Amino acid sequence: MSSDDYSAVQRTRPAPLMHSQYCSTEAAGYRHPYWKHLPPPRSCNISKRRYPKVQVPCYDGHLRPWVADYLTPYQQDAVNRAAVENNFMLYWPCGVGKTVGSVAAVEQWRTKGARRVLAVTKAGTRAQFRREIEKLTYHKVQILRGQTPTDIEADSWAVISWEILPYWLTTLQAWQPDVLVLDEIHTGKNKSRWQRLINEEGRPYWKLKENRVAAAYALSRQCRYRLGLTATPIAKDRSDLWGQLDFLEPDGWGKFKDFAMRYCDAAENSWGGLDTGGKSESVEFKARLMTMMSIVDQREAAKHLPALRTQTVYLGAEDQCRPVGGFKKIFSKAAKSGAMALREAKLAEAASRKRVWLKQVVAEAWEHDQKVVAFFGRREIVERVGEEMTKAAAKVKDKTIPVFVAHGGYTDSARDQVLQDYVNHEGSCLFVGSYQAFGEAYDGFQCTDLAVQAMLPSTPRETIQARGRFRRLGGNGCLILYPVAEGTVDEHIASVLLERLEDVVDISGDTDVGELVSSLGLEDAEDEILASILMDEM
Repeated sequence: MSSDDYSAVQRTRPAPLMHSQYCSTEAAGYRHPYWKHLPPPRSCNISKRRYPKVQVPCYDGHLRPWVADYLTPYQQDAVNRAAVENNFMLYWPCGVGKTVGSVAAVEQWRTKGARRVLAVTKAGTRAQFRREIEKLTYHKVQILRGQTPTDIEADSWAVISWEILPYWLTTLQAWQPDVLVLDEIHTGKNKSRWQRLINEEGRPYWKLKENRVAAAYALSRQCRYRLGLTATPIAKDRSDLWGQLDFLEPDGWGKFKDFAMRYCDAAENSWGGLDTGGKSESVEFKARLMTMMSIVDQREAAKHLPALRTQTVYLGAEDQCRPVGGFKKIFSKAAKSGAMALREAKLAEAASRKRVWLKQVVAEAWEHDQKVVAFFGRREIVERVGEEMTKAAAKVKDKTIPVFVAHGGYTDSARDQVLQDYVNHEGSCLFVGSYQAFGEAYDGFQCTDLAVQAMLPSTPRETIQARGRFRRLGGNGCLILYPVAEGTVDEHIASVLLERLEDVVDISGDTDVGELVSSLGLEDAEDEILASILMDEM
């Protein structure tokens, strides 16, 4: 086959897969291992299953030596489970270390002979997933991009997004992964995998659909080890779990109708479908879930986490949206005013590229009734984001979610009133503001669960002071995200400032800003950032 022919083949979707290929576990090349999970007696014991503690694999090129002491008790439990089970789900809240727990569990499987690992996640978190893996292990991770498959060079970890999974199915099957990690596994809750067609002879046959759920279904039948990660497995009712459980325990939960009739008190409606909003055999259902779910609630996680956590998230070009218009003129004007003005303009432009990613992050936080703060720079961007997020909030079912907006264009009393409205609101909400207008003197943000510093602080002191808005007396714990738009000025901030601060700022306690900046050797960081920006303009 010529190179042109090969390229043409690679640009097409995978060849149709027939139902006979996956209708039985024998066809997938292994004996069904889930006979033990067939409906147990009604007198099930729901007590939490205990797994013997095992050594964290910080040896032979697996995890780095410091990881064993870094893991929380519930992350250690994930490693313990992996020593015994070949598949399970981490049902943990947002921001408590699901990625770390999954990497540790997978490395435990690698000690049992697993070699190649495929991690499926959202497009916006692929780069972050890779960085976490490379931080914790000695592996080099390959991110699979685009709808045109290429050779997979990785021999340990590969990361792909849910959105392009169908296009890569044939290539991934040829790569033969041993482990399948489904991050945000609820993305695949849809039960639609097969389509019914009629052949030339008028006989019906079934073909696997060309969607992400069907692709994950096919890969789950091929991989020996399977791990699901989610903070929100159920969006509507219990029936949402069937698709996720079927990925992790292929055919172990029967067909959807069987599952719905047994556990959802399903009944046929007048349209010929099933009403699945009920519950049945709950004792049995919970007992079965206990055998393959690691469940951690927010209260339990809080016992092992610091009151204030920070995380740097990297957004590739494909994860960014178009910036708000008008920046060409702004850059031209700022360049005449010097490097500091140009830095601020470029940071504001980079922040405006994160609006679509912000919607995804905030939507997940709202599912957990969390209060969110998002800081941008310029007033017009704050107003634009406020409008977009208000529309997004209006689409959330069964909730009324207010979006509070304020910036330097508001009077002092108006800004204070908006902040107090945010503080006094209980439950899901969002505060969008310009971080210059809400400095360290403002009190009230300590009620925040998730803070997104969309426009990155530009100096060491600004970075530490930004943390001070959320680390105050009466705080209930907060995760601060610093999203870095790759290919923008954000990368200068990250390389010179954020990465050095993130590593040690929790240890310092932030008792003295000046002392911390000095101890990190960051006195000249601002000059270094300005110099790098000026070099880009030359």
